[in-house]
Amino acid sequence: MAEKKSTRRRGKALEEAVLSTVWTQLNKVGYEDLTISDIATLAGTNKNTLYRHWPTKAVMVISAFSKYGPEIKFELPDTGNLRDDLFGLFDYFQMALKTLTTGMLEGVLLDRLHDITLDKVTASLGEESEDNRFAKIMHQVLDHAVDRGEVDLAHIGPSLISLPLILVASEILTKGALSDDAVSQFVDQILLPSYLNSAH
Repeated sequence: MAEKKSTRRRGKALEEAVLSTVWTQLNKVGYEDLTISDIATLAGTNKNTLYRHWPTKAVMVISAFSKYGPEIKFELPDTGNLRDDLFGLFDYFQMALKTLTTGMLEGVLLDRLHDITLDKVTASLGEESEDNRFAKIMHQVLDHAVDRGEVDLAHIGPSLISLPLILVASEILTKGALSDDAVSQFVDQILLPSYLNSAH
């Protein structure tokens, strides 16, 4: 008698099956009622396999959103001065946050932020890596400021590179939103003085 051929998915096939299932269920039941057990059953796998690839539900949903969700377009700000470039960067943050905290994705952001500590954010966000898009964007923003003679990049370390996103994370954790008033305070009272002082 011939052995039954295994239908267990691996690699790209597994990723496609899981993320498409997550997206379908997310649209059907919403974030709060989405369960790892249901995803495993519907995708034809098990919870241990899911956790090896996606350590939390929030990470899994964000992966599905990145693959199937609407694109959040971002154009690198280059307004001619660092202050307005920073406001342009926070405009992107606010647009992204509105997308991640409305409708079916409500709860994702807070779940994700509660998985980490600000110490971990500080340690990791300024690192250079293929996955760290934010550090690359900040370097480009500051490179423009260097070309204009506004800042000296040699005196701006990883902690200052990661500071805007740390401020956003802290604001969301404590206030649950990123207001225009908070953005103005971040730019004019914290970030701009810190970056401009590097040139002196």
